Amino acid sequence: MAGNNSPVTSPLTVTLSHGGMPHTSVPATVVIPTGSSYAFFDIAAASPGTDVLIASAPGYTSVARNKTVSPGLIYSYETYGYYGPLAVATGDSAYVSFMVLAPSGNEDVAPIAATTFTIASSANIQFLSGGPTSKVITSFTMPAGVNYIALWIKGISAGTGSFTVTHPDYQPFAATIAVVKP
Repeated sequence: MAGNNSPVTSPLTVTLSHGGMPHTSVPATVVIPTGSSYAFFDIAAASPGTDVLIASAPGYTSVARNKTVSPGLIYSYETYGYYGPLAVATGDSAYVSFMVLAPSGNEDVAPIAATTFTIASSANIQFLSGGPTSKVITSFTMPAGVNYIALWIKGISAGTGSFTVTHPDYQPFAATIAVVKP
């Protein structure tokens, strides 16, 4: 709590609340265990905006902190920058992964509920689900608590392929892929 970083001598229940319209979801209370001066808790984004979170406990001064919720990021290291531009031969396919990130680029986040992203691609590439029953897909679902998913991209005809991945709560991700003749 405010100005006190001393460990507590007995468990301390801290009440969490919002100082206005909530843009996050937090537990109603957290318990600081004996011998500690803090407790961890999850903050789940609910809607874009700035939330004022208030922590209070009997005998302590309440503390208010702002938490800004912005659209998250969806990213693919294979298609943009990190590994260099991806190329795939006509008729062949290549592994591609997508990761959700915090607006800051932090990788230590994951959706709290299954989240479906839409893929729009040019006619010379297709996204595939992979595996023995692989099929063409135009969306994928990131499971709750998971921040990474793997797909396959197939070259259909030579040229530059392009795609965009979208979701209302995330910034769009767009990339190009070179499709070359084998």
